[in-house]
Parts: sequence; C-alpha cells; structure tokens
Amino acid sequence: MAIALVDPDDAARRALHLLLSGQRHRVRSFASAATLAEDPKSADLAWVIVALRPGSDDLAKVRHLRQRGWRGRLAVIVDRAEPAARDAGMVDDDDLVLVHPVAPHAWQIGLTR
Repeated sequence: MAIALVDPDDAARRALHLLLSGQRHRVRSFASAATLAEDPKSADLAWVIVALRPGSDDLAKVRHLRQRGWRGRLAVIVDRAEPAARDAGMVDDDDLVLVHPVAPHAWQIGLTR
C-alpha cells in the first residue's frame, strides 16, 4: 500500500517510516504537507498520515490534495492537548484521528479498516 508520512520531527518521522515499511507498505516521508502537495505521485497514495504540530497548515494542504483529485484516506496524529482535528472541519468521517503516542499495533488495525 502506498503511504505518505508527514511529520516535521525527523526522529519521529523516521521511526514511523521504519515501522510501516516493516509492515511491507511503500512509504514516502515528508517534513511538511506542502512538500507532499508538490509531489506528482501524491495522487496515487492510498493513505496520508499527518502528525499535527502547533501552527501547522498541513491539513489545509491535504484539503488541497483532495481538491486536486486525491481520493485516499487520511490519518491524523494529534497531541492530547491539541483540539480534536475533526473539529477543524478538515478531517472526513472516514479518516482516522489518533492520539500521540500511537501504539504500533494500531497501525495494522487502522490502515486495514
């Protein structure tokens, strides 16, 4: 399955990249959704996983991907202290909202539903 991973934290992005690659997913990692949005292969992704950070406009960039025709699923990782991403109106009912830290087995369950 083709997955894009967006997280500005290099260490966290690398750890999740290794975990998902170990589950035999084709993972591409990006420091921001703006960089992902520029990638011509983004339309072919099954999933986009975004770790939300304060002050980030990553969900707006994902909305832009959807407007350009991307039909994949979104998984949003939020901190407990952050308001629910779904409240921002940028996360669809079919998308996943996960609270950081995410247990490794949650990825196997969440990405297959």
